[in-house]
Amino acid sequence: MEPKVLVYGKAKGWTALGIVDAYLKIYPYATLEDLNKTFPREKFASTKSVDKILIDLKELEKEANESGNERSISDVAQWKKIHWYITLEDGTDVIFYKVMWGESNFPTLVEYAKTLGIEVASFEKTKGGTERGSYELEYLAGFSFQVDGRMTVNTLQQEFRDAFNASLRVYEPGGKKANPKAHLASLRIDGDATQVGSFEASNEMKVMDFEYKMKSIFGINVQVARSDDSKLSNDKSMLKDAGKN
Repeated sequence: MEPKVLVYGKAKGWTALGIVDAYLKIYPYATLEDLNKTFPREKFASTKSVDKILIDLKELEKEANESGNERSISDVAQWKKIHWYITLEDGTDVIFYKVMWGESNFPTLVEYAKTLGIEVASFEKTKGGTERGSYELEYLAGFSFQVDGRMTVNTLQQEFRDAFNASLRVYEPGGKKANPKAHLASLRIDGDATQVGSFEASNEMKVMDFEYKMKSIFGINVQVARSDDSKLSNDKSMLKDAGKN
């Protein structure tokens, strides 16, 4: 599969987290269950004691505290401090569960990511000591993400900015700017919040087509604007150029 997102990572654990985050950029409404199906334990974990790759951070913290293992308790506290986890659309904080990204399973993850449209463009080890890992994502021409009626306005706007470097104005039925915490389905002009729907927003889609799909599929009025939100984008521009046209 042609890559849609590139990951630039430092340290195996952070790069692995970057791969999961890149997947969430493509499928922003994925749940913890979805992630564990996409990244199955048997592909990456060498020990059968691990039945899943990712876990709710609260669950892992509870497990560590109940075990009384000081090392486990300290590890979880450190991971929370450095934010080595990802927050899903439903509010769940997700973290890796007992998986060491060693010399064998890390390359397997990197190769597997390619089948998902995610490529590790560069990787470097940390120098040890106090140097912290990190990752950055780059969106390529073929990138698209799934717009879903269950998303919040805030998530949609953030994903839209990350993908296209443009602003997105979302409105309530009366024309007022929508509450960032509102779910898209609740903003329908016809008031039918049971109609969810979804579609893929891609770099090559025109501004006017994106705005039309938002109204026809979700019954929501939106406007695409330049990166600084100072002016509306040209209707005929592709989304990849909407931030500057």
